[in-house]
Amino acid sequence: MDAVSDAAPEVRFRFTSPHPKDFPDSILDVIAAKPNVCKQVHLPAQSGNTDMLFRMRRNHTRESYLELVDHIRAKIPGVALSSDFIVGFCDETDAEFDDTITLLELVKYDLAFLFAYSMRERTHAHRRMQDSVPEDVKKARLTQMIEVFKRNQLVV
Repeated sequence: MDAVSDAAPEVRFRFTSPHPKDFPDSILDVIAAKPNVCKQVHLPAQSGNTDMLFRMRRNHTRESYLELVDHIRAKIPGVALSSDFIVGFCDETDAEFDDTITLLELVKYDLAFLFAYSMRERTHAHRRMQDSVPEDVKKARLTQMIEVFKRNQLVV
């Protein structure tokens, strides 16, 4: 990304990643230093609960995610953060959902993609789990999550 930003200084670049593990300091340093690299990081969370993250096969914890958020903000002052969240994944409890709400409140994302879970074929969940959270619960949780996101997005 460093070489590309030098080769095309008139073009704006944005680094995106499908997983929080893909943010080494070398990438963060380029984002911080290069004027044509957007000071924005997409950091998919999916959930704010460690047990749920492991059921989703995300292989990171809530704590490691929050540490990464703090690290990114320290390396790139004023960085805009975006994320993805899914509510109602298989067997999600009220307490697990509450952890997602508190993550939204702590991080205060600039942009978030918020979805109710739906089973997809050829996935680990489809083969081994049941879509056990009722649709009305998913919808209510999604509505609450959207409200919390909007409220925190307006906080400067």
